[in-house]
Parts: sequence; structure tokens; C-alpha cells
Amino acid sequence: MDPSKILVWNVRGLNSSARQDSVRMLVQSIRADIVCLQETKMEGISQWFVLSTLGPDFYHFVFIPSVGASGGILVAWKQALGTARNFWVDNHCVSVQFLPTDSEPWWLTCVYGPQGNEEKINFLQELRFIRTHCHGPWMVAGDFNLIYKEEDKNNANLNRAMMGRFHRALDDLALKELPLIGHKFTWSGGGNSPTLSRLDKVFFSMEWENLFPSCLLQSTASMDSDHCPLIIGLNDMLPGKGRFLFASFWPKLEGFHEVVGQAWGSVEARAYPLETLSLKLKYLTRALQNWSQKCIGNIGAQLALSSMKRTIARVRSRINWLKDGDANTALFHAHVRHRKRKNFISQIIVDDQVLTSHGDKVASIYNFYDQLLGTSGQRDLTINLEELNLSQIDLTDLELPFSEDEVWNTIKHLPPDKAPGPDGYTGRFYKICWPVIKPDLMVAISAVQAWEF
Repeated sequence: MDPSKILVWNVRGLNSSARQDSVRMLVQSIRADIVCLQETKMEGISQWFVLSTLGPDFYHFVFIPSVGASGGILVAWKQALGTARNFWVDNHCVSVQFLPTDSEPWWLTCVYGPQGNEEKINFLQELRFIRTHCHGPWMVAGDFNLIYKEEDKNNANLNRAMMGRFHRALDDLALKELPLIGHKFTWSGGGNSPTLSRLDKVFFSMEWENLFPSCLLQSTASMDSDHCPLIIGLNDMLPGKGRFLFASFWPKLEGFHEVVGQAWGSVEARAYPLETLSLKLKYLTRALQNWSQKCIGNIGAQLALSSMKRTIARVRSRINWLKDGDANTALFHAHVRHRKRKNFISQIIVDDQVLTSHGDKVASIYNFYDQLLGTSGQRDLTINLEELNLSQIDLTDLELPFSEDEVWNTIKHLPPDKAPGPDGYTGRFYKICWPVIKPDLMVAISAVQAWEF
């Protein structure tokens, strides 16, 4: 079994039955496979306690005892995940190495950062020391009690020296932060004007992101702690439906223009020009896909086409400041994953109900627009434009038919690979294939202007 959900939470004490019940309910509701709890305030944790608090599936665990009534870390995971391949316990961190079914081992480090400045410096050194023992894919999560960006706090009371040390440590360890969706802050200081801060974070190495490219970090509210529970979904971003996208390297290949000309001319004209244009684009899509498969095949298996592979990654990443063929494929893929997380809709609120499942979100969006489109409301007031005595402007030129030069000048200024339309054809296609598609495109544009749909 491979893990699907990870819960990371500063629970502010596990030594009360009410807090234990809250943790158990949250673990069950999100179906967590791995639980990382900080500030347990417990000097000893037994097998019976873990099973009764988290559930009968959580057979394996590692913990750091609290010092009196402060501190303490517990990392527990379901029996189906198997025993840890390795684990490492330090002053402020618990590290566990998991061995998934179909991928390489990876490390999870749960941290609870100290309060004092001197201890914070030692804590950052501890992270550097852990990395020397925890090789390979690595994720670090927990309550760091540190920030490294101004926007992680709601006031100007900042320890910039400590922020700089934290930032340098992250750079030294080559760690990236997993963006949090839904909340800006994870900790509240209470009071009438509370201090809000983002103390709870998740960082990962590039190797770990390659193992879990669809990971997503969300949070939920809690009445039992001043920290928000963090929920890491390792496979939360469902792959989108595959769609056609005109590849920028196709025009460089032999036979491209012949395929376009043959496919475009093989569709007979219909009564409506827009229908003709739509059918030709659909037929051309299938022809280009079949030709590309036969001509190129599996790009990953052909080293001679590595430059094209980088070109594909660059186009999908939307990075425009690097040249075509630059050897930065890993960077491109990282930007693609960042764009997916940025564009992901984690939840939708409908009538005070929070929808998080993919099916519920799809149904709510469909119902909203199904009720909205095609309906018109009654207007109580109207505007009589003639009574405003506005100056008259001759707009007859706007009704003139579009000329071929106007259309071509517009096409020439289209970005070649940016923001393709819903049919997948980019500005590069219209520029290169203009001699072939020009007659049908001009007829379709004239039909739209004449309202001949």
C-alpha cells in the first residue's frame, strides 16, 4: 500500500480525552495514512495509546518524549504501509524512511521548532545534520516556529536576522515550500488583535516532488488548538482530460505541410461556413496526431529527439524567457506542477456547505451555470439614451467586411505558443498554415459578421 493522506498538526497536548477524540475524528474524516503530531506534551507513548487514539490500523509509530509539559513529537502510520526502512530521532525532529510499492524510498521528517533564538539556530543546524543521513527524496513538515517571508506574519514585528538564517538553511538544503491552499496563516495568538503567522509548513526536495507530482497541501479549521491542521494529499490533483495541443516543433519535421494540406482539403464544404471550419479543424487534429505518432513515436525512447522533448516541456510550463531547446527540462516540469497547483480549485462553498470532492465540485459548477445561462431578469428601470443628447459618431466603418490584410495582421501579432484556444491550435499554426486555411477562415469570419450562422 502507498500512502495517500498525511496529517500534520500541532495539537497542543494529547493528554486529554477530548483532544484525543478530536484527533481521532480528524484522522478518520480525512482517511489519513500517516499522522505527524507536534507538542504532544507526553513523556511516554505506548502502543495501546496510539491504537486507541488514532485507530486500530496505526500499528507503527516513533516518538520524541516531551520535556515536562512542553514539546513532544509523534509520527504514526498504518500497518499496511509496513515497517519503516529506517528512522532517525533527534532533539527536535523525527525522521522516518518509507518504502512505497512501486517507487524508491523517501524520507519524512516531522519537526517541532524551539522557542529561543539560540535553540532555533541549533535547530537549523540539526536539519542540516539530518540531511547528511537522510539521502534521496525528502519531505520536512511540522511547526517550525520560524518564518522566512514577511507575508507569513500579519504585523511588522519581525526577527529579520532569524528569517535570513532560515532562508539560508532552506537554500543550503535545496528545499522548496509546498504552497498552502485555503489559508494564509496557520497560527493565531488570540486576543482582540491577534498575531497571525504561518508557522506550520511543508518543504520538499526536488526528488520528492518527482515522486509525488500531484501532491497538494490544504488546511482545515480547529477549535482544539491555535494551530491549523495541515492535510497533505499525495495524489489529490486528478489528471486533466487529455486534449489536443498543437506542438511547436511539428512544422520543423518533414511531411508536416503535406499532412496539413491533404487533411484540410479532404473535408467537403457544408452549408454553414462555421460548420465547415469546425469539421476541418477536427479532421486535421486526428490527422496530425496519427502522423506525429508514426513519425515520432515515443519521444522518451529516442535520444536524438531530446531537444524536442525539452521544447514540449517548455511550452507546457509557459516559460517564455528561455530559448527553444535549452536543457532545463526539470525546471520546466517543476513550473508545470506549480501551475497545476496554482490553478487547482480546492473547495467550493455552496449555501454554507464546503464541497471538497471532485464529483461534488463538478456538480455544483454545472448546476450554477445551468441555472444562470439562458435566464433573464426583469428590469425596473431603463435608460433613454436619446434624452442624454450625446454627440453622434459615425460608426459605419465598423460594419465594413473584414479584409484579408486585417485578419493577417492580427494573426501575425498572436503569441506563437501562449494561451492556445479550446481547440488546441496556437498562433504558430495560424501563421505557418495561413496559405492553406485562409480561404475557409475568411469565409467563416464573413459569415459571423453577416450573422449567417
